[in-house]
Amino acid sequence: CAIHNISKKLNLGDITKLTKKDIDKIPSFDLLVYSPPCQAFSVAGEKLGFKDKRGVLFFYALEVIKAKQPKLCIMENVKGLTFKNMKYEFNTILESLEETGYNNYWKVLNAKDYGIPQNRERLFIVSIRKDVDENGFVFPKPFDSGLRLKDLLESEVDEKYYIPEDRCKKLLKERKQKTTKWKNEIRQITNP
Repeated sequence: CAIHNISKKLNLGDITKLTKKDIDKIPSFDLLVYSPPCQAFSVAGEKLGFKDKRGVLFFYALEVIKAKQPKLCIMENVKGLTFKNMKYEFNTILESLEETGYNNYWKVLNAKDYGIPQNRERLFIVSIRKDVDENGFVFPKPFDSGLRLKDLLESEVDEKYYIPEDRCKKLLKERKQKTTKWKNEIRQITNP
């Protein structure tokens, strides 16, 4: 609410606690942009998919989509959702949207190809309600804005934004321990 300068009355809170009555109170709208938490699908997470309670939040968004039938829905998530180990989850999402009356167009896009100076790949699923989808959807062509990270960085940064040396040493020690643990686990798997 603070970011978008809107009344707290418009924030419906935790989507898992919305009732049908709550959803019915939402005024009609044409566009829904949503993203279930990515940890359930990310290579950096435990890759539990729908077995992770965060992974099933898609279905709560789907209830809103079913009830309100916006013309267009855009879902963003990590590209890991398209990987072989997430095939069930990815296909379920696409099939659920299709059964709800939407044509789906998906693609993994990299922010660096769209004017953002960051290498950040993300999956986008554009779902267009079938009765209004006349021409399909074509993802925008990549472009280079010429903007680079160095163009955004400040030349002088206040000391308060730096990690204190003792904290930095602690973080590096923890990372080294985790890396050693992972290497040992990989050795055990590859050399039983």
